[in-house]
Amino acid sequence: MRVGHEPVQGIDPSDIHVEAAEGLQCLLADRSRLVWPLCPDHRVGLHATRAVSGAVWVCSMGDHTVRRIS
Repeated sequence: MRVGHEPVQGIDPSDIHVEAAEGLQCLLADRSRLVWPLCPDHRVGLHATRAVSGAVWVCSMGDHTVRRIS
């Protein structure tokens, strides 16, 4: 499976969510020059990552988890 040009190869649901989120970010950036989603506190793009609680959006500026990816 692919999202845009990015392959989604994960087996675990958290990995699949992270890879799909990254693919969607790349697709939006390539097609629309859009940074999404943004941290509501710092207004910078978030990064999808895997945490103990599952797939989450993390702000690198404030190094904090913003929300779960589901």
